[in-house]
Amino acid sequence: MKWTRPGEEAWEKRVRGVEIKHGCSGRGCKEQLFRRDPYVNLCISEGGEWRENERAQPGHTERDPGPTRSLRGAAGQAQGLVHDRVHAYARASIARPNNRKGAHMRLGIMIGIAAMATVVVASNILVQFLFGDWLTWGAFTYPVAFLVTDLTNRTYGPRSARKVVFAGFAAGIACSFAGTLIEGESGPLVTYRIALGSGIAFLSAQLLDVLVFDRLRHGHWWRAPLLSSLMGSTLDTALFFTIAFSASLSMLEPTNDVSWAGELLPLIGFGPVVPLWVSLATADLMVKLSIALVALIPFRLIARNLPNPAV
Repeated sequence: MKWTRPGEEAWEKRVRGVEIKHGCSGRGCKEQLFRRDPYVNLCISEGGEWRENERAQPGHTERDPGPTRSLRGAAGQAQGLVHDRVHAYARASIARPNNRKGAHMRLGIMIGIAAMATVVVASNILVQFLFGDWLTWGAFTYPVAFLVTDLTNRTYGPRSARKVVFAGFAAGIACSFAGTLIEGESGPLVTYRIALGSGIAFLSAQLLDVLVFDRLRHGHWWRAPLLSSLMGSTLDTALFFTIAFSASLSMLEPTNDVSWAGELLPLIGFGPVVPLWVSLATADLMVKLSIALVALIPFRLIARNLPNPAV
């Protein structure tokens, strides 16, 4: 048998992605330790002995074969275990670190999902309470969703961030459905247009945030969270207020009267005359953009205490 592998320094890195497969046939047993890498190959010959050497690489020299060990066992059955050193590498370098890393990742994603669901539920509740003439309290809590997404994306990558987004989307759908069943003074607390606009805006904006952050992750630390949040917030505001209140989309829910949102008023009280819903959207967007800037502080502080970022 011959075991060829790259240099000692490269071995620690290559062995982490390796798979172990066992198979026996006829008079001998073969086991391969590989990582879809032509330089990493372990083969136990039917002769029942093993040796190890190292393929000459630039900067490395050919080593003499090491000691041999017979693999005991009856013909037709597995003839023993691979050398202790191989199993030590497999257990210490593959299983344990990957298990710890996987457990840490699962825990981090669960925390992200819990945080996202909390933000979505809180925002759906606080949106019922006015703050001044143009805002609700929900406008101040919802932008935190972008912070949760960006931290997850930075630490565990875009795939994990999308899981958190979909969990928040599911929480939002549940809140919207519950709101349609609760009657207020002038009808359901949540109309179908608001529910539809909220769901489409949330999912589209958060997925855009994940995409932009991932594309910019290798630049300055502030660029990815800032630009992704700004772009996501803008898309979220535009989609939600257009779908929920624009008169041009009244066919989405003919029985829902949103004529109040089309009342012509000065923009945020002192600008050009526009429909009321445009002023509401403008005020909402200004709050989101301001919080996106402020959120860079907790992003930086929290990111310093998290594991190394995903690549």
